[in-house]
Amino acid sequence: TKKPSQYRAHMLKSWAIALDRAGKLEESILVFKKGIDDYPFSHSMHFNLGVTYFNAKKYDDAEKSLMRALEINPYHAGANLNLAKLSALRGRKAQAMLSLGVYLLVQEGDNSSLVYMERLSKNEIEDEGSLPDETVNPFGKLDRILKAKVALEKGFKNRVDVDAALVKQMQLIIDQLPAKDDSNFWCRFYYPFYERLKSNGLIEPFLYHILSSSSIQSVPKWKAKNKKELQAFYDAANAALSDVRSRIIAPSKFGYSGAVNAWHSDN
Repeated sequence: TKKPSQYRAHMLKSWAIALDRAGKLEESILVFKKGIDDYPFSHSMHFNLGVTYFNAKKYDDAEKSLMRALEINPYHAGANLNLAKLSALRGRKAQAMLSLGVYLLVQEGDNSSLVYMERLSKNEIEDEGSLPDETVNPFGKLDRILKAKVALEKGFKNRVDVDAALVKQMQLIIDQLPAKDDSNFWCRFYYPFYERLKSNGLIEPFLYHILSSSSIQSVPKWKAKNKKELQAFYDAANAALSDVRSRIIAPSKFGYSGAVNAWHSDN
């Protein structure tokens, strides 16, 4: 038998992307599914399938594919960002903010996404809530508090000396996270990260880190004076995200019946 080419996964993905861009969305989905059947741990394959599902207006399937990409590679910037924007379209502000926070953790130089997060915090995204959403939302109460902009009122205690809506809203979210529900992806995937920040007193360096691309003068000054706190934050963030993928679901076709221990190389 011939040994499969080491480039086969890349070629399948490229073929599927080309079909998407040619407007042949259903054909693209079929090729992606074939690729995922053969290469189930290709986070890039899952991510790009999520993009094609979104283009085909199959939003539930898009969300599931993006989630799967993150379960394999929680550092994948595009999956975090697209999941955030899909959540915003569904009117799920808390979920969108949680995803944006991790996106800006790994892409702190993306000022356009920082601006998007600030506008989302102020209810300034025009298409927010434009997609119907009939699924159960454990963050419903928190969404209503965020939309009411309670944290933006004068009486709200701000732990970080930065006058930005996203700073205040993120503090509120981390303080008011609802009870953990393992059936909900945001609880299962993002909670370990934010809970570690909260329990270790690292919310402040996290907020200054995601503000890196802003023009706020106090941000680089704080970072220059607090390198030890920033390093503690980086260590905690990496540990939390690495823990997320220490056990992953392996397809039954390989003989596994549930979650298995996983090890990851630098590639």
